[in-house]
Amino acid sequence: MDLARGVVIYQCKNLGDSLLTTPLIQAVLASSERGAVTVICKAESIDIFRDVSSRVRCFARPSSIMGWFKLRNVISSSGVMLLPHAAMSAMLLARLAGLRVVAPAGFVGGWGIKPDVSTPQSVTPWRHVAEQHLDLLRKLGILVPKSVKQLSVNIPNLKDLVPEVNGDLPDFYVVVHPGSRWMFKSPSKQFWLAVCNQFWLEKIPVIVTGSDQGAEGELIQFLVDRCPGVAGTAISGTFNNLACVLARATAYLGVDTFVSHLASAVGVPGVVLFGPTSEALWGPYGRSAKLKVVSSRGYTCRPCHIDGCGGGKVSECLDDLDPLVISKLIVDTVYGK
Repeated sequence: MDLARGVVIYQCKNLGDSLLTTPLIQAVLASSERGAVTVICKAESIDIFRDVSSRVRCFARPSSIMGWFKLRNVISSSGVMLLPHAAMSAMLLARLAGLRVVAPAGFVGGWGIKPDVSTPQSVTPWRHVAEQHLDLLRKLGILVPKSVKQLSVNIPNLKDLVPEVNGDLPDFYVVVHPGSRWMFKSPSKQFWLAVCNQFWLEKIPVIVTGSDQGAEGELIQFLVDRCPGVAGTAISGTFNNLACVLARATAYLGVDTFVSHLASAVGVPGVVLFGPTSEALWGPYGRSAKLKVVSSRGYTCRPCHIDGCGGGKVSECLDDLDPLVISKLIVDTVYGK
């Protein structure tokens, strides 16, 4: 397949999936000096892709039939579409635009529509998602250089920018990202309170990041109300601001979620807690990552990828983690021990 004509990458999953697609984009750019990359994504993911390269252009997934036909005209000069995840809408768009399609193993199409090329089914059950994305190029015989194996956050003068937070911005601080859209990935409120109180005793200010909605928002407000060490919060807003908050941080503590991938990308040291989900699939990735994975031992059932033990929204393998042990890991990181 001729990548010099241009490559379309369709990535319309969540923010974390989008950030884990940036190595694939870099690999495409490295494989051809002339070809452009068109990324089709959710509107909230555009900031992730916008500044990766001047040869990358981004479009939000259309919300109307007319929008899909306009997008077909935009990409019709390209040669191939890469699908990091199965999406029938992307297959139909590729067929309308006359593009060949490379898709992951196991893609099941409808109406007789199938990819032109599929990656092989791996015998290794746990393979990092970023590497699975890169397999789309490997299947075409394209060598993936080591230099692209990191998450890309291209924001000019990132570490010189001053982030916007609700509250005082300390001279140094630890970012704590306690929640997730799926709260079974997070330990209990009491765990996080104990961790943040320990930071307060160690005179380490905390900036809490996350959404102010739902159970995640309730957890953040709980910590703000009960822990004097919380200096401020950075509610999920712009991608650039979150990246700036993380880039200036002394250390990071979070769970399996998008912000932890962003922490990997900007190179902040710290810890990511894993319980029911797999660190082999979703753990810190890339040469810039300085995060350690911590998980409970003695749970042969993990990773189960279930919405809490027995589907009850609470993951015992996370609740069994010792907050004093976890906080000490971060304290030692902050003070260089």
